Amino acid sequence: MIKRFTLLVLFYTIFTSTIFAQFKSLNVGPVYSNHSRSELDKYVDFFTAATGLPAMAMANAYGVSFSVSSGNGSIQGIFGGSYTYGLNSTVSSDKLKSLVLKQGNFNLNFGLDKYIVPWFFVGGQFLVTSFSGKTKYKNTGDPSPSDTLIGNTGDNSNIFLGYGIGIRGETGFYIPFKTEDSGVKIQGYYDLGLSKYNFYDSFDKVITSYTGDKKTMGNAFGVQLLFAIPMGR
Repeated sequence: MIKRFTLLVLFYTIFTSTIFAQFKSLNVGPVYSNHSRSELDKYVDFFTAATGLPAMAMANAYGVSFSVSSGNGSIQGIFGGSYTYGLNSTVSSDKLKSLVLKQGNFNLNFGLDKYIVPWFFVGGQFLVTSFSGKTKYKNTGDPSPSDTLIGNTGDNSNIFLGYGIGIRGETGFYIPFKTEDSGVKIQGYYDLGLSKYNFYDSFDKVITSYTGDKKTMGNAFGVQLLFAIPMGR
């Protein structure tokens, strides 16, 4: 699997570097995403119920987005990616048990934006996504049967564990600055997953008694604020 995705990143780099001969700007900024992953939600519900903890969700994540835009006129090619991170926790009423679930979401994307007018655009992207998770369960009270069910899944140092593919629809506003090809983009998007990925084995630790579906589709909506920085031609 590591070799497969190393080749994927290498192909992506070579492919985009060819297009970058016509680059215009580097776009960097913060991003917020809200994820919908039904089977992962069921797993989290099972985990909290089995350990006697209040319910929790793993929807929100925050991070950074980066891309390079190329082309001239009203159509621009977009090549980039993003990394978002989320931390969610729940604590028992007596404060003796706690659960912290961390998530990392990494994606590579490429597609086109169409400027309907100079300040408004719509577009579409193809996505390759990756999910990873970390689990921290703690019980400082009397031992419970669920304590013995927390086990390791093995080495998940490969950031491409939990990979999938999807498409993105996006729209937003562009506010130009005085310098050519510089400005700020306020952009909203919706990601639609096209394949399931294995979230269960993407965690470092899991509750081993779980027998439900360990793969999920991943959809998300989000907002990003991108600062366009001119690049030399």
